[in-house]
Amino acid sequence: RFSLSVDYINVKLKNAISAFSATQVLNACYDAPDPASNPFCALITRNPPTAAPEDANQLTFIQTSFFNADQLRYRGIVAAWDWKILTPFLGQSSTLNWSGSYQHLLELTTKAFGGQVPTHTHGTLGYPKDSFTTTLNYLNGPVSLFSNLNYTGHVTQGVDEVANFREHQRLKPFIVVNAGFRIDVGKQFRFFGDIDNIFDVKPPFPVPANGGAITYFPGVMGRYFRFGAGVHF
Repeated sequence: RFSLSVDYINVKLKNAISAFSATQVLNACYDAPDPASNPFCALITRNPPTAAPEDANQLTFIQTSFFNADQLRYRGIVAAWDWKILTPFLGQSSTLNWSGSYQHLLELTTKAFGGQVPTHTHGTLGYPKDSFTTTLNYLNGPVSLFSNLNYTGHVTQGVDEVANFREHQRLKPFIVVNAGFRIDVGKQFRFFGDIDNIFDVKPPFPVPANGGAITYFPGVMGRYFRFGAGVHF
């Protein structure tokens, strides 16, 4: 009643459609052998040289979009498991089921063109090097209980930045615990309830707006409840 899989994945994708951040657009322009003909440089707007001395040639806007990157590279280790345990001491027909998945991200890089130094995104916001989710289910006839844990490892706000580039370079790990129940009454009625983010964990400080709300959405929402009922005809 136990299964486990562990896989090493190595993918190199050419001409990958990738969403470039402002930093990646700047890097793609800066690393270009011929900036005048590089399309990424045309996405950058600066103040004119005739502006005030403190504002002359300063960046004012960077257009971001999806581009055909020269290469997208992913390397990682992923694992998944499932274990079903008979628990007659918790109810004659009851079982516990423990399942989960884990990812260790070794590399996630993009290159806008062949000669560019790769931009590293593994270990940054949205792409932690270590993350996993695990769920424990208790089943006993019409009653089902579950608890779920989601772990997002620590990240930095820029792998390719020097250690002291930002005041808060490193964001702490983030763990959210959820739980819920299902109760079937006959074959027609079901009652259910869920509690998300039981411990009301907040996002690690400081979570930037760019990607922070997506990565740490349970923390942004805080603790919340859902209850309902269903009828089957």
